Amino acid sequence: MKDEEKKKVEFETKAGSTNNKKDADERLPEADAIFKSLFNFSPDAIIVVNNKGRIPQANVQAEKIFGYTRKELIGKPVEILIPLRSGNAIMKK
Repeated sequence: MKDEEKKKVEFETKAGSTNNKKDADERLPEADAIFKSLFNFSPDAIIVVNNKGRIPQANVQAEKIFGYTRKELIGKPVEILIPLRSGNAIMKK
């Protein structure tokens, strides 16, 4: 990157360089903790669906909106949350 005087400008992000596997491995627990906080304390419902159409994760807001506990959602097909008419339209695409 260059500044207005076309001098080379160097900077480091807060995360730093991830070129080194050891550095990345050391930061993994912190990144995981940040993800879990954002996921669990989001004001929006978040449901993760895997490539088989099953739910491996759901947050508290998803429980409130859909009326299922996380335990009831985990492992279930996402179609249990989609009304039949909407689901049919989505599945055809």
